[in-house]
Amino acid sequence: LAPGRPGEDIEPGSPRDAGHETPNLQASKDTVELPSDIREVQTFSEFLRLCPALKEAAAKMPSAELTALCETAARLKFFDGDLFEEVFIHMAVKIRTGSFNIEQTTSVASSLVDLNACNVGIFGAAAASLLPQIGQMSK
Repeated sequence: LAPGRPGEDIEPGSPRDAGHETPNLQASKDTVELPSDIREVQTFSEFLRLCPALKEAAAKMPSAELTALCETAARLKFFDGDLFEEVFIHMAVKIRTGSFNIEQTTSVASSLVDLNACNVGIFGAAAASLLPQIGQMSK
């Protein structure tokens, strides 16, 4: 087979790979601007385009935004493992330190169950946070 023909194995980075670069399909983080409220996102594709920017912003998101992120992902039936891996790190810390109220913690847990995205760190922190507050919960 001649170089570059279908079915030919070309090793990436080899001299024969010249001119066969894979196009960068990811949008630049600089070009994606987050909406003022993540709940404004209405489509799967909108959410997908925002994932890199959301991942970068996760550390600075307050509990209300992290809750809205989970609710929106559940509404759109979209789970991005890379995004939520980062979100879970910051969310678990904030749940453990009491930054999430009962309603937010419950909403996050419910959203993650809807997404079949159960994370032991999140659910462990939620249980530890909610257990002392059982008397304050509505029936």
